[in-house]
Amino acid sequence: MAVVSRPDEDKGEALIAVTNESKLTLEEIRNAIKAKGLTNLCVPREIRVVREIPKLGTGKVNHRELQKELQQSQTSQDPRKEDG
Repeated sequence: MAVVSRPDEDKGEALIAVTNESKLTLEEIRNAIKAKGLTNLCVPREIRVVREIPKLGTGKVNHRELQKELQQSQTSQDPRKEDG
């Protein structure tokens, strides 16, 4: 799983959780973040499921490529959103 941001008119930025696990829910993500003691500001409001999360040669998430892919697929895919 990775977390990326996108511009948001109301809050400036909105967090999006990106996963290749289709069974993962926002509630599970929220619980994991709260269990680590992080605030609600760290909780994504959307979740997107992708086939594969792009990685760099080091094995870390390639956030630039991931954001690019999300922008390209934004019109063809409805994100799962949480009210709040």
